[in-house]
Amino acid sequence: NHQVSIALEVGEAVLSDKDKDYNRMITELLKEPRFMLFLRNTRSFKYNCLGDFESSNQVNISIKNRFGRMVVYDGEMELASYIKKDFDTKITNDDFRESGLGFQRTIKDNKVVFNDLDGKPLDNIPEKIAHLDQTVISFAAKLDGRQIVKLQKEESILFNYLPTSDKRFGFPFLVNADFVCKTDREFIQIENKWNHFLLYQIGFKCIEWISELAMVTHSKDERVLNSYASSYLNLLPVDFLPEDNIEQGSANKYFNNGLKKAISSLAFIIDTKGMPRKCDKIILDETGLFTLLGGRGINLFEQIVQSQKKLPLKVIDQSILNREYLSIEKYSPQMLIKQLELDINREFLASTIKILNLDVYF
Repeated sequence: NHQVSIALEVGEAVLSDKDKDYNRMITELLKEPRFMLFLRNTRSFKYNCLGDFESSNQVNISIKNRFGRMVVYDGEMELASYIKKDFDTKITNDDFRESGLGFQRTIKDNKVVFNDLDGKPLDNIPEKIAHLDQTVISFAAKLDGRQIVKLQKEESILFNYLPTSDKRFGFPFLVNADFVCKTDREFIQIENKWNHFLLYQIGFKCIEWISELAMVTHSKDERVLNSYASSYLNLLPVDFLPEDNIEQGSANKYFNNGLKKAISSLAFIIDTKGMPRKCDKIILDETGLFTLLGGRGINLFEQIVQSQKKLPLKVIDQSILNREYLSIEKYSPQMLIKQLELDINREFLASTIKILNLDVYF
């Protein structure tokens, strides 16, 4: 490993250029230390700016791996911590077709190019991308202790290794990819089919990432616990992106398609046994009874309801699982009343209540 240092001497006239506004750009970048998260092979950044009388103001931003957390420092002061995941993503014509995209990679005049299905070249995809066999899509989630924090929309920007100014998608996490950006690198090209492919992959792989986080564990008092169980679903998008949006509906559609496929095919909701299950294998307790009774409530649910579906882990925020697009079945109070018409179910309920320490619940 070789350290590389770059020194730039910038005159006052350049920094004061109102058209370029370098002074503002540098200041804003330094206020955004998470710009270090996705830089390749870069772990520290020192910036020296000479002020009046050659006084030096130094900024020293670094990022360190602390037991799986990526911690950003300003000098010795911890600014923020994140968990980060990289996904290697294949680039093949089969992957483009699976994403529902009408383009392909072909060889023409000994050059690798992208064409639509009618053979018309797509000139807005850089040639360097055509030569890649795979790309990397990276996610990062902000942490507060062991809790995963949902990003607010104004915090949620897209990265193309360095941060852009693109907040239009409002993901609850940070994402970095080989986006094709506008010439000013501030925003991605909404109409670009390569970006549509990346958004499809982001929709799918964010659920794949969530399913992996569901299975991260740690030991406490000789028990194995799901480390992020109470907060990992903060990374779940609130809803599908609006496809009727005039500006970005075409791009939103591909993110939604990837998200829909992942939700229907991946197990990412932790059940009461600590195991991940698909949405169609989970049932929500709208009565509140079984959830309130904890472990005994689980047994009571299995005896009365006789469902193959499982309740989610109690610490999961049920309001997240109630989101309409997840289509998770709900067990209602009316259904419980109906099943308590059976003598055997009333007996199960009575025997459960009899052995409870009611002081715990009232």
